[in-house]
Amino acid sequence: MLLALLADRHPAAHAKVIGTLRHGAEIAGAVPVQWLPVEVDVEVCDTIARQLSPSQMDSLIAERQRQEMGSALFKTFVVTTTKLFGLSPATFIRHLGRGWRQVLQDCGEIEVLTLEKDQAKVMLRELPEVCLGSSAWIGALPAGMKVLFELVNTVGDVAVTLRRPDVELRFTW
Repeated sequence: MLLALLADRHPAAHAKVIGTLRHGAEIAGAVPVQWLPVEVDVEVCDTIARQLSPSQMDSLIAERQRQEMGSALFKTFVVTTTKLFGLSPATFIRHLGRGWRQVLQDCGEIEVLTLEKDQAKVMLRELPEVCLGSSAWIGALPAGMKVLFELVNTVGDVAVTLRRPDVELRFTW
C-alpha cells in the first residue's frame, strides 16, 4: 500500500525506490492480504525516507494508515470497538494492542502505562531489532498513530521516544 501511494504521489521517487529494494520481487509477487515479514516494511520505509522530505514521508505514512483503517483487515476492529466502547481517544488507546496485532504480526506488544483524561503513555515492547535499528520506521510511528485521532474527531498529537529495548508513545489530546 505504501509503495502504491508513493507511485501515485511521487512517481520519480517510486522509480528509484523500486529499483533498489532487496525484497522487490517478494513485494511484487505478494497478494494484497498476504503477510510479509516486518523486515520488508522496514526496508520499504528506510528506502522511501531516503527519497522524500520528512513532511512528505509523514504525509505518505498518514495516508497509508487512513487506507489501512478502511481496509477489511482493520475496519472490523474499528467498527467493533466503536460499537462496543464508543468513540474517544481513550477507547482506542485501551484497544491499541489488538489493532497493532491486526496490522503487524510478531512485531512487539503494546502496554498502556497511563491513561488520563487528555493524555496517555504507551510502551511498545519486544520490537524486533530491525525495527529498533531503523530511524525511518520508528520515525513513522507518530504520523501513523496520529491518524487514530481522526477516527474520534479529536485534535491530538503523538510523540515517540526510543527507550531501548522499548519505544515510548505519548498521546496528548
